[in-house]
Amino acid sequence: MASKIRIGKRRGLSRVLVEIIFLLLASTTAIGAFSLYNSYSSNITGTTKIIIEQADIITSQNKTYVLVKNVGTTNIGNVSVTIASATNNSKVNLPPGKEQTLTISTPGLTAGQLYTVMLTVLDSEGKRVYTTTYTTTAKP
Repeated sequence: MASKIRIGKRRGLSRVLVEIIFLLLASTTAIGAFSLYNSYSSNITGTTKIIIEQADIITSQNKTYVLVKNVGTTNIGNVSVTIASATNNSKVNLPPGKEQTLTISTPGLTAGQLYTVMLTVLDSEGKRVYTTTYTTTAKP
């Protein structure tokens, strides 16, 4: 007795599912192209970004030590450090990817008090380009 093998009707992907897949492919391609263009154009013009990795206020020495790192793509030459509304401008040479410790004279600060250190990158004309902050407690 020969058995019949029933072959069911095979179905492909529905048209709606195919359109959704193509929309996802198109949108991810567009996002990838935009990201690539953005990173390329920012590297051409240069990006200024600096972070404060650590800040120590030592009240017995009347000094503040600020460890900064250049995470941008341009060289940093001028910075302004503000602590407790006292501003100190400094000339630095901080290439991309490098770290440097800035030593700032800060008399009159109180041990145990919380202070915000504001670091501003300045251009050659003294205009603000980028600002970052770091909060720390003053040490005796």
